[in-house]
Amino acid sequence: MSGLSGLSIEGRQSVLRRYSDCPREHLLDILLDLQRAGSGGHIDEETAIWVAEELDIAVAKVYEALSFYTMLHTREQARFVFEVCGSTPCFVNKSQEVGEILSRQLGVGEEQMTSDGLFAYRFVPCFGACAEGPAIRLGDELYGNLTEKRIRELIMACRDRLGEADKP
Repeated sequence: MSGLSGLSIEGRQSVLRRYSDCPREHLLDILLDLQRAGSGGHIDEETAIWVAEELDIAVAKVYEALSFYTMLHTREQARFVFEVCGSTPCFVNKSQEVGEILSRQLGVGEEQMTSDGLFAYRFVPCFGACAEGPAIRLGDELYGNLTEKRIRELIMACRDRLGEADKP
């Protein structure tokens, strides 16, 4: 195992083989797959350099993708990341209050991770839940019309999921 996002050389090569027909055109897919497969949910510097070398492209091209797409991360991610919609409709419907509630409930500020590495929150561009604002995305799930009680329930559900994972 190297520092390459905790993924073995076989694991990295396996990702590249999925796109062997035209890997340069699949830079985003490759980065997403490497991020999912590695540890920490991010693309570290060594991985970015490795991808550039393997695809024979400039490292700047890899970092261009890493900095442009909000679903790609260059820092280790919490297990559960609450993405708060920062669009104008959600802002009008008090998305800032959702951020304040998350900050109080989790004990961290925006873009900070709890000390146990379980939770974080951040504001992101619109993800299309305007009619239900304020809204958050947690993994692949959207939650709208949020209240402080509902946010507490979501946090508890995440903790419960961890407990279920530990059971045989």
